Amino acid sequence: MMRGLAQLYLALGDPNPDGSVAVRVYHKPLVILIWFGAIVMVIGGAFSLTTGACAWGAPKPARAKAAMQPAE
Repeated sequence: MMRGLAQLYLALGDPNPDGSVAVRVYHKPLVILIWFGAIVMVIGGAFSLTTGACAWGAPKPARAKAAMQPAE
């Protein structure tokens, strides 16, 4: 089992008449990947805000045509 990629959550219930308290334990595997995805999105957003030097696939502006000709 991958313990590094899982999280445990404890939830305390209401106290019972005898003074005991119910405790629920939830095992959430791979929850850390949600946080990792958010970090990847932040890095990608910061990368997209850099100068145009990193914009490999950015389209180039269109060149102006010398003279317009009427359609035939």
